[in-house]
Amino acid sequence: MKLNASQAAFSQMLISGTLVHEANFDEIQNRLGIEVSPHVVIVFSIDRYAREASPVICSAIEYMKEHLQEKITLGEIARYCYLSTYHFAHLFKREVGLSFVDFLNKLRIEKAVHFLETTDLPVQQIAALVGFPDPNYFTRKF
Repeated sequence: MKLNASQAAFSQMLISGTLVHEANFDEIQNRLGIEVSPHVVIVFSIDRYAREASPVICSAIEYMKEHLQEKITLGEIARYCYLSTYHFAHLFKREVGLSFVDFLNKLRIEKAVHFLETTDLPVQQIAALVGFPDPNYFTRKF
């Protein structure tokens, strides 16, 4: 499908991350003129953080993605990056714009959306697969 000039410009703004916080999902679909999956928008926003972050924060984000199913603590990630917990938390918040916990939950929800859309797994199993051992907490965060 070929996008017109307006749709192409909007698409580029979306991909670059400039509209992630300014456009709601319905607006994105209407402006693009195509059906878009909600997790695509989340992926754009997650990737935008990774593109704009320093190598140490990019490394932390990759670690979180690879260990999503496990319990991940701020202290563990800080040690992985050879930083103090305090320094890592402030650096992460400054570069990403979200706290470590908020970002980790966002990653987990993104992966859960993918599983919900592509599998027939029960919610409890999906919750466990993305690092939420308590399905009730998972549904509150979702």
